[in-house]
Amino acid sequence: MSALITDTNPTPSPSASSDSSPDAVTSAVGPPSSERFLAEAERVRSRAASQVVLSQSRCVDDVLDLLGLTSEPAVRTVLEEFLSEIRRRSAVEGAALVAAVTLAAAASHIESSYEDLVLEP
Repeated sequence: MSALITDTNPTPSPSASSDSSPDAVTSAVGPPSSERFLAEAERVRSRAASQVVLSQSRCVDDVLDLLGLTSEPAVRTVLEEFLSEIRRRSAVEGAALVAAVTLAAAASHIESSYEDLVLEP
């Protein structure tokens, strides 16, 4: 027979953070910013523009990196559709990646402009 032992007065370790509220987590990690997304998109575009053909795995890595930097639905849709298009390929044209990333960056600009929009009642 086993007994459950609980410490009614636990001592927190100095390395453990006692604030695990969603606000504390968000402030520590930070929200995805459109500036970071656009900077990464530009890096991917400039590298892909100089390549005629890229490996599919390199494209997938770049697109997944971009997906990790955005939470905007329109941008995610563009990138997810591109991933679906290149799913069974071994190589991807550089121009195709440039076009997809350019479209995603345009969608990001549009989505971020809605944040500045103020609706009057």
